[in-house]
Amino acid sequence: MKQFYSCLLLLLLAFPLFSQVKKESIVCFVNDYTDVYHLAMIIYFPLGKQETRVSDLEPGQEKEYSFPAGAEVYIIDASLERFAMSGKDIKAGGIKPSFVAAAEGGVMKYYLSSLVPRRMQNPSTNKPDASSALGKWIIDLRPSPESEPYLKDFVFTKIEGDRFEGEFYGYPFMGGYLNTRWDKVYFAFTTQDQSGTYYHSGYIWKDEVFGITLNEQREFMLPWKGVRAKK
Repeated sequence: MKQFYSCLLLLLLAFPLFSQVKKESIVCFVNDYTDVYHLAMIIYFPLGKQETRVSDLEPGQEKEYSFPAGAEVYIIDASLERFAMSGKDIKAGGIKPSFVAAAEGGVMKYYLSSLVPRRMQNPSTNKPDASSALGKWIIDLRPSPESEPYLKDFVFTKIEGDRFEGEFYGYPFMGGYLNTRWDKVYFAFTTQDQSGTYYHSGYIWKDEVFGITLNEQREFMLPWKGVRAKK
């Protein structure tokens, strides 16, 4: 009898501990798009652990995940996925989670079209400096991947607001446009020669430049890339 009461006492003492265990939330994601959807998530657990989960959902497919109460879940785009996979903390940029797992548990359903992936658009940390484009860039205009490098200068000579001037392939130009409202310096401009007008556009990422050139008269389109010239 004494042993019985001892066991009963232990159960009564343990009951409050069991009652405080929080339930997990079950989240069902539904791909309501007509194409395969690449679902990428970063989860911050209440005790500080961080985890990345990725999966591809076919059209109409449903997939369930379980999250502990209080887990912060970020549905992220490709740029943030690369950023996180490099070991960096996306919360440092002030980006807010897509949702927080409920304390009472239960099942939640999200249609992927209703979730807006979190992006690297925090202007305090990601807005680029237009002046970083100034100077000379060495670009490779080879006509195909198998060709030998064909190196030419691309120079940003003057930047005022969202306009810039420069030199491309030995031809000076004016009237170029910049866009620095995203996470890179984007640019577009035109040049001309005897064969007509060339339309150029691209972006700068750190010390690399990526672009594309189109000439409709020649039915010509060329992707190109380059690096910042060493001083």
